[in-house]
Amino acid sequence: MAKDNTSIKKTFPVLHMTCASCANSVQSMLRAQEGVLNASVNFAAGDVQVEYRPSVIDKPAMKKIVQSIGYDLVIDEANASATVEEHQKKN
Repeated sequence: MAKDNTSIKKTFPVLHMTCASCANSVQSMLRAQEGVLNASVNFAAGDVQVEYRPSVIDKPAMKKIVQSIGYDLVIDEANASATVEEHQKKN
């Protein structure tokens, strides 16, 4: 059976990044995952653009990886703005 090589590019807000080193950690962890073709963190914007193969890795798996190093990935696109706003008000 052939693998589906279709890739998707999505931008996700990242919470709890406080420095460029944090951004590098998130980027490195995502890039190291099977199925992630590229990850590029924009520290100033507080987000990461990920190109990935959904047949190999999904959004919840990427969120779990980012959470494992102390940050959070907002994958709920419908409520992303509200989630980020709520986080900013707390900090």
